[in-house]
Amino acid sequence: METVKELIRQNGFLADQLAQVQQDLERYYLENLQLLEHANGAPLIDEFTLRYWLQYHPRELWIDLREEPLHDNWYEAERHGRWAGPKPLTTIRIPALRPAEYIAEIEIVEVITPGLLQQWICTVGGIEVKPLMEYLYPPSGFPLVVSLPFKVSSVAQPRPIDIQFAFPQAVAPSELSGSDDMRRLTACFRAVRIIDSRLHRV
Repeated sequence: METVKELIRQNGFLADQLAQVQQDLERYYLENLQLLEHANGAPLIDEFTLRYWLQYHPRELWIDLREEPLHDNWYEAERHGRWAGPKPLTTIRIPALRPAEYIAEIEIVEVITPGLLQQWICTVGGIEVKPLMEYLYPPSGFPLVVSLPFKVSSVAQPRPIDIQFAFPQAVAPSELSGSDDMRRLTACFRAVRIIDSRLHRV
């Protein structure tokens, strides 16, 4: 009798496991399908939603970098911001924008070494942009606002826009002091503000 009960219990356990595996397979299939669609250039949102966004998106966008999603090369968010690393190249991806001239204002609250921003390279949409830097507490008191002007010329094939920062190197705090922090860091970012330059001039 005990053997029958044990077999029934084991069968129930196996059935639960099989159901979980089936659910996981379905989820993985859908996620893989979405990735394949993205890789093939198929839109992940419907055409109406995309066109509506391009026509009516606000002239000023505020992105808190302590929240998801970002793009590539970021550590977990902290109270005051989010550190970029461990690689020297960091990307912030923003949604497609309608044709206009814009300014991206990036707020940086800390850098791992003082001279890091003297050798970095900033690009928007693959085009190098000379950063305009303004310390809110001069001469070198953070936070720092970095302004990057850029232009969107066409939305015939609207795509997300990558804002990239290439630093000369990433450095671990443990290499600079007695810290046990082994993360390789560059700069700590807090927010991005995308502004239609016509609004900026008002």
